[in-house]
Amino acid sequence: MTRTLVAIDLDGTLLNSKHQITYRTEQIIRKLQKQGYLFTLASGRPFLSILPYAKQLEISLPLITANGSLLRTTNLETVFKNGIPCELAQKVIDFGVKTDLAISIYYEEKVVTFDDKLIKMHDDLEGLDAYLSDEWSVKESPLKILYTGKPSIINEILTPCQNMFGADLYLTQSEEYFLEFMNIGVSKGEALKMVIEQMTASVVKVFAIGNNFNDLSMFDLADFSIAMANSPQRVKDLADYVTDSNDNDGVARFLEILDNRTLKK
Repeated sequence: MTRTLVAIDLDGTLLNSKHQITYRTEQIIRKLQKQGYLFTLASGRPFLSILPYAKQLEISLPLITANGSLLRTTNLETVFKNGIPCELAQKVIDFGVKTDLAISIYYEEKVVTFDDKLIKMHDDLEGLDAYLSDEWSVKESPLKILYTGKPSIINEILTPCQNMFGADLYLTQSEEYFLEFMNIGVSKGEALKMVIEQMTASVVKVFAIGNNFNDLSMFDLADFSIAMANSPQRVKDLADYVTDSNDNDGVARFLEILDNRTLKK
């Protein structure tokens, strides 16, 4: 039995600016599910932040969380986990502190930050209660480390961080004001490969829908890649197709084309 798999990013893609899945989007996903299409969600968010959306859409495949550092099902089965070694994580945190950046550390069940301003950001963006800490020492391997700062500052430190950590860590951006660190070999694309390997049915075609640089590894793997109109130009240039924005039902509009079988690469 062959199936079609669709992997969808969350923020700036599946979700509108109110962090909601619109009725139109949910309806076309459910229609395609009845036709045999399979879906997974792929996000830089932690698992607990993605879980409510996966349950809303009744997704059974493993969810790609923390940019691929953790694969877990809605039944709480951990399929894959690959955190940053503690010594390396400590170096990333020390550099961020020295550079006066806001830092968040993502663990399997919690998010820790050293900046009280980020408590509200994590609540607004991810629906999670982040923990405020003044403890800089890393005692357990984190799934992801997030720098948050003005885009100009993130751009300024991007190359130095790649030079310092690029051989040992995967660096990417989901927004222009974020810089994200995961263990080497971790990415949404690598996680998507593992999702496919977990499937009992063979996959005839893979579609990947995203809006930012951390989605490009999925674009590389997919048979057909879709960027949102609100994506950076480079992401749009690397996609096979550009749909409408996340606030104008871009995902639904593409899936409706897929439903009508009018799509050609």
